[in-house]
Amino acid sequence: MISIIEENKIKYLYTGHHNENNMETVHKIKDMLALSKNVLSGNTKGDDNPGDTFGLKLAVEGNGYRIIYSSFACL
Repeated sequence: MISIIEENKIKYLYTGHHNENNMETVHKIKDMLALSKNVLSGNTKGDDNPGDTFGLKLAVEGNGYRIIYSSFACL
């Protein structure tokens, strides 16, 4: 997705759950990718996910976003 955005000079995307200022930019997508890789490698640990959304017990916060995931993702 990053290469498509960069090749076509797309400034931002609207996600399916867009609300006002929650646009996806290349910078945000790269940041989310880096954070996800850090979680999967075990370098970043999540905190409890309040409400246990979708049965996913852990969450990490990024710059204006939250990634929720299962504890089994980091095995």
